[in-house]
Amino acid sequence: LFIILAIIFGIVLHKTTYGRKLFAIGNNSTAARFFGINVNRIRFFNFALIGLFSGLASVLLTSRIGSTRPNIATGWELEIITITVLGGVYISGGAGNILGVVISIFMVGLARFGMGLVNV
Repeated sequence: LFIILAIIFGIVLHKTTYGRKLFAIGNNSTAARFFGINVNRIRFFNFALIGLFSGLASVLLTSRIGSTRPNIATGWELEIITITVLGGVYISGGAGNILGVVISIFMVGLARFGMGLVNV
């Protein structure tokens, strides 16, 4: 599922006009608005998409663990920011690479697994 979604999002972000509009908004939303991009509509759609995939992730995590609690993902924020920065995504927006993020996910996962093996 992860590899399929990574390929789909890579194609959407780098090969479609929607992806180019998204990168343009990330670089400079005012300039994107002057170029005729409906910034508010794309931002709204992105927030809806984030909500959809957050719900999907919560269902998958709950089914994997078998139960849930309100603070189940507390502390994952730093790890997620580390993955995105290592993957080449600018925090300020406007640039990113799906392949870099996928590689950084495996690197951070391998580091966590390795530290778990040596009891760190």
